[in-house]
Amino acid sequence: ILSSSNGKDFESIYSSNQLQLGMIEGSTVHTNPVIGYNYYKLTTTNAMGVITDHGIRMLNFEEDVKLAVFPNPASTEITLQTGAQGNSTSVQVFDSKGALIAIFNTTKETELINTTNWPEGVYHIKVASQQSAQTLQVVIIK
Repeated sequence: ILSSSNGKDFESIYSSNQLQLGMIEGSTVHTNPVIGYNYYKLTTTNAMGVITDHGIRMLNFEEDVKLAVFPNPASTEITLQTGAQGNSTSVQVFDSKGALIAIFNTTKETELINTTNWPEGVYHIKVASQQSAQTLQVVIIK
């Protein structure tokens, strides 16, 4: 995965050599996106060395989005502050292997999420609106 702040000059933020049954395994979180537009490009290389470019995606990270998750670490419940303010916001939760474990939409500024059935580990919570997308990390302990 390559990242750019101008859509021209890309640098690698993640790479993986793991291939299982034709599927790429892995996930990453861009820990230092710029405020404003960020560009992401995914390229893959098959066993024969053929490189495939999967296009460029643009995300807008706005500074004024008030996003938080607490407590962190947590055990049975987390509070997600989305900053939605009545706007439709998508929430996706991924485990440390990149598997999607929860998905929902909300218009609330604050959501309580039950984590009782989540195993211990690190989780990534992606919060996306029409204007921006951000990812938070939370640790679940039992």
